[in-house]
Amino acid sequence: MEESREFLIERLPGQGKFEMLIRYLKVWIFLFTICYITGCTKKEFKYPNLVDSYILSNRMKVNSWKETVEYNFLYIGQNANSILLDQTLRFMMPVDSSRTIVDSDYYIDWDADKYYKRSKEGEITIQVDTSLLINKSDASFNPKSSLYQAYPVYLINNDIDTLSVGYGDIIPVYLEALDSTNNWLPIEREFFYFCGNDVGAIILPPNQIAITSVFRYKGDYKTKLRLKTGKNYSNSYWGYINYQQFESKRYQ
Repeated sequence: MEESREFLIERLPGQGKFEMLIRYLKVWIFLFTICYITGCTKKEFKYPNLVDSYILSNRMKVNSWKETVEYNFLYIGQNANSILLDQTLRFMMPVDSSRTIVDSDYYIDWDADKYYKRSKEGEITIQVDTSLLINKSDASFNPKSSLYQAYPVYLINNDIDTLSVGYGDIIPVYLEALDSTNNWLPIEREFFYFCGNDVGAIILPPNQIAITSVFRYKGDYKTKLRLKTGKNYSNSYWGYINYQQFESKRYQ
């Protein structure tokens, strides 16, 4: 009997360590569960209900060559259940009264841009929603005069920092396509200002979104398309283009 008691006494310290380990594991499982439920993990982006400010155009864009395309802001701010898209949204001084100037909280002077990480280097998600058609303007001075069908594009700031996502009123993205040899090549040229004087930058805080649009091209070559900015790419999707859009127009 005494030998049995000695045996139990010798084993009790080991049993205590094992019980302590079980308790730690239970605590970590509990914390992980709470973290998952409360959103510590990355949430799936929920598309908002978009309302265009203009009636949907029945025209599709046709390009014969690689051209420069402007990607203007249609919205910037928090995601919401319903968002009204503004085809006249601009951050620069308006040419006429038909343009909308947004809250200056998103607009900074050109010399302050150096204090922010660029979206090309930051953690940003670009999502093209091909389930919905909206308008895209081909003329910045009079958007209503040249509207074409387009898909909405969401830029979601997943970075811990506020990012610089545009300059003037332009988002620096362009469209790529798969060519006949299965290589991704640009079919658009990124827009650049010829003169950058007094052109401010547009910033996007963490977990907020910016919305723009990408042309729904018409052509005879079916291929996959995607948007690009720096190291970031959008989801790829099927579309039609003209094969000459891989080339720039040659002037005589």
